[in-house]
Amino acid sequence: MRNNSLHPEVYALSVTLTLDHNYRALLTDFLAKVADRLEERGYPLVGHIKLAAQNAAGGVFYASIVDKTTGPQCQGGLNELQRPATLKINAILYQVEKGVIQEIIDAELKSLR
Repeated sequence: MRNNSLHPEVYALSVTLTLDHNYRALLTDFLAKVADRLEERGYPLVGHIKLAAQNAAGGVFYASIVDKTTGPQCQGGLNELQRPATLKINAILYQVEKGVIQEIIDAELKSLR
């Protein structure tokens, strides 16, 4: 059932991952796949999905997607890879139920671990 209200659904979580030198491609691909899965289920990407990754060595990598046609945008970077990084993900979406957002994000996270 589609959420047609003007109130967004919000889903946020934090996970710990070990990332290698391909982290930029891995994380931006993650965001693109979440947008693809929403579309496959009949939900347009109306809102914002963003993430931030940081490890103890310093540096922060940010990525977000607001439009499937332009894809994810990113900035920043991580230092000294192969160390556990904290990944924070926030989704603020309209016209989709929180349970659907959670299901899609959680399923795509499995591919990162």
